[in-house]
Amino acid sequence: MSLARKNKNIIGEVRLQGYLLKRKRIGPRRMYRKGYFSIISDGRFLRDIGKIVKNSVIVDKAFKFRNYLKIVGKTGTPGLEGMSKEGGKWISVTLRPSRKRKEIILRLPFDVNSNVELKVAGLFDIEKIEKIRWDDKEKFIFPGNKVK
Repeated sequence: MSLARKNKNIIGEVRLQGYLLKRKRIGPRRMYRKGYFSIISDGRFLRDIGKIVKNSVIVDKAFKFRNYLKIVGKTGTPGLEGMSKEGGKWISVTLRPSRKRKEIILRLPFDVNSNVELKVAGLFDIEKIEKIRWDDKEKFIFPGNKVK
């Protein structure tokens, strides 16, 4: 897959609001269950973009990108246990710059009654969605509020 763009004059812009990381101790062994999102912009992993608040990392920032912005999300137990049969779920959403304004909400099931949510708003198009260990019935992208 080529990451070169046809129209290089368009610069994408997104505002991320919500959780980058949420964790909680569960079960008899008191293991952490995590849900998190990682952000990759034009081949660079964006670090230290959120604020740490008691077992979670919250983000509310705007970013510009030229080629692509990739949001990778995982939920489940940490480490290789997340790869086992009862392990976690993975998603990957690739965004391309656009002149149209959009707003979506990415939602990962975190625990029985809670989700990890990340709101993405700005000038972008969704180019590619990859899901690992998701049922076809389960949704993780929801439309945001109508943006004028």
